[in-house]
Amino acid sequence: MNNTVKRLIIFFVMIPLLTAVILFVPWHGHAAVILIITAGALACGIEMRSMLYHAAPPLPRWAVLIPPAAPLLAWAVNMNWLPPQTAVYALVTGVIWALLGSVFAGPGEIPAGFARMGSRLLLIMYP
Repeated sequence: MNNTVKRLIIFFVMIPLLTAVILFVPWHGHAAVILIITAGALACGIEMRSMLYHAAPPLPRWAVLIPPAAPLLAWAVNMNWLPPQTAVYALVTGVIWALLGSVFAGPGEIPAGFARMGSRLLLIMYP
């Protein structure tokens, strides 16, 4: 199976499946559903990293853990284990991380900085 078919399967199967699971399954206290969502987000993060690998300087390997962190963070907030402001702080920290490399870029590094900034923001906003 080539990469285009894999990406189409992820787009047309995984994203609607995740949306249906999130919207229609009572997942508030069900760890199994949250683990399925986290596994799907991890697969999407790995796919996003591989798609952006040639377009910009490669992201670190730990960057694929960002998408699965979103459902786990939402679960912790919904279970009242973390205050609701934690999700906002995590998102702001991620956006600052995405923009930080472009702020300190030199004049010759600006196009690469924009590509890096776009790939980091896409990785944060995708899940």
